[in-house]
Amino acid sequence: MKKIDYNDIEEIRSYIDQYGYNEYNCNIVTLLMWKDVYELYYEIHEHFFVGYWLYHDRVRWMMPLCDEAYFKEAVDFMLAYSKQHGVDFVVEAAVDPFVELLKKYYPKNTFIWRLEENAGDYVYDVSMHATLKGKKMQKRRNHYNAFVKEYEGRFEFLSYQNTMKEDVLSFLNQWKDTHDRKEDIEAEINGIEGLLAHYDELNLLGGCLYIDGKIEAFTLASKLYEDTLQIHVEKANRSIRGLYVAVLKHFLNEHLEYHFINREDDLGLPELRKAKMDLHPLYRLVKYAIGLNQTKLIRPGNQYTSQIKQLWLDSFADEDENSTAFYFSNLYDPKNTYAIECYGQILAAMQMKPMTLKVGDKEIETHFIVGVCTKRNFRGNGFMRTMMEKALEDHKEDRLLILQAYNWDVYRSFGFMEAYYHKIAIIKKPFANINESVYNFKEEVGATTLLGAYQHFTEHYNGYRIRDEAYYENYFIPYHQNENHCILTLYQNEKCIGYIVYEKSDDVILIHESIIDDPEGLKAVLNYLLCEAKQIEIRMADNIELADNEKALANMAVRYQDNTLKDEIERSGTTLFISETL
Repeated sequence: MKKIDYNDIEEIRSYIDQYGYNEYNCNIVTLLMWKDVYELYYEIHEHFFVGYWLYHDRVRWMMPLCDEAYFKEAVDFMLAYSKQHGVDFVVEAAVDPFVELLKKYYPKNTFIWRLEENAGDYVYDVSMHATLKGKKMQKRRNHYNAFVKEYEGRFEFLSYQNTMKEDVLSFLNQWKDTHDRKEDIEAEINGIEGLLAHYDELNLLGGCLYIDGKIEAFTLASKLYEDTLQIHVEKANRSIRGLYVAVLKHFLNEHLEYHFINREDDLGLPELRKAKMDLHPLYRLVKYAIGLNQTKLIRPGNQYTSQIKQLWLDSFADEDENSTAFYFSNLYDPKNTYAIECYGQILAAMQMKPMTLKVGDKEIETHFIVGVCTKRNFRGNGFMRTMMEKALEDHKEDRLLILQAYNWDVYRSFGFMEAYYHKIAIIKKPFANINESVYNFKEEVGATTLLGAYQHFTEHYNGYRIRDEAYYENYFIPYHQNENHCILTLYQNEKCIGYIVYEKSDDVILIHESIIDDPEGLKAVLNYLLCEAKQIEIRMADNIELADNEKALANMAVRYQDNTLKDEIERSGTTLFISETL
């Protein structure tokens, strides 16, 4: 491999121009600017260009540059080189087109990719920042107007000429003295000096903004890809209000042939991220780090519980520290869990909780699939499919399987179909003509009472989840108490005929479970609750008729693994009731 140098400009640029990606590292200017920090080594073969960065003795490959016909030849070379030299095969700053080619030319699960959230390029609209028009530009427009008002007649913007080099370097050194992280800035200035020495060869575009004859801002850019301009350097005297806005605006007005600006990434620095977001990007370019797939499907032991717990908390928006702690203290069992592990890290997990259903006159042992989750930056690797296929194979003797899902379409390919719907209704006004005097309401949490109400409710169904007193004592009641939910029982003639579970937030009550089959009684409960709320959102069984604004939502999906059972259920018109929180 050969270390990149300015003598290589034409040789490398010919490959970048023909096969480059619209990504800021795929620019000869970027590669040369940072060559003394991220040392690039490369080789050019008959059909492809390959290169890697060496940073702190760590090798990271560039995406190869070649025609698609030679894509696999290039990647095979990179794999062989990594093996021969004992270095990890990792491609950094990879974009979606490259990932798609890997999927096309290599077997499934050959590679693994990780979303690099800190590496995404910020892409902006040229005309928005050149004109400062529109609501989004109001703040920047105000800064620019303040700048013009203060310095009108005293400033001018000039395109960079090589005669300005020493003045620019002097300005940059003064700029450096006003900032921290001087070592990093020194490396950047050294890179800029190299670029300016080869300004014409690199087809660079630059500009200086002068105030009272002195450079106070400087920008340096180059063509990245067709209609995209990449900003490599933008420095200004930050004590002058509106100066950063002004130098960008005047620079872009000289290069309106471009439509987009790539302003590179934010290095994961919060202050830089805020600054780049304040410029209103059109989008961020998605980028990945890609390596050989070393993952394993495991049945995790207790040593992985804390990782799976954190993954659960990070993955589900409706879970918090409190609910997650309850689940893992009371319901989680490693024996029911599948996970994807890589070098001791859990990247994905799911659980198969045992459950007993009553279908017709039969009790059916089955499993309820819950907690299917993947670390956000590893999604798209097929981990869910790997776990699901193994779980389905392990439980192929189950006559049916059940799951809840955020995205039903994902599971249709596994043979799951929506089998039970619940309704959501919004209640804002009391129901009229309800004889509330025949009902009593109590806030009690007796397992025997709640179970009796549930058994009465499910008499109207020929398919439902079997609950017992232990379920109410060990899970249902403690869970809802842990969540600060209220349980209200409904009585008629001294007999409990149902209950609801609800929580109140400000003037809104959310009913999580309604086990009341008496329409008049349910309306009486709602009237009672409306005395302490302006609005009630109720989740209820799909056979309840309550309000005009009811919406039916899929609650459970079933995969039939026994066609005989499926036929029996379909012939009998079995209606399932499966209401689960977790």
